[in-house]
Amino acid sequence: MALAFGCKKEIVRQTPIDQALYGSWTYSAYVDTIYVYAKSTNLVENKLGFTFNENGTFVERKINGWCATPPVVLSDYNGSWSIHDSIINISVGYWGGTVNYTWRVISLKDNQMKIAIKDITYHPDNNY
Repeated sequence: MALAFGCKKEIVRQTPIDQALYGSWTYSAYVDTIYVYAKSTNLVENKLGFTFNENGTFVERKINGWCATPPVVLSDYNGSWSIHDSIINISVGYWGGTVNYTWRVISLKDNQMKIAIKDITYHPDNNY
């Protein structure tokens, strides 16, 4: 009686983090300094969120104005993004100028992303 054993090495390919970011994300929660976002097909009306486009452009849906007392009005602001390892750098408009974000991706799986804010720098224009 002859026995034959075979081993097949399974190759697991991970999607690069930038490709996993592509698309729209909607704000879900804030837990212990970590922001949680859920993947969505598009930006959701009347909800905070953002879109990472493959061409390096970025769209953020956020409050349009300095006052966050309800009812708030949300608007879309255009910008750009880049990533190195797990650090995302974003430059995007806001109601008073431009803001630069530095985010660290904590986890990105099962259509959920968790990020920590490393830095936010506002560059107001001269009208405010």
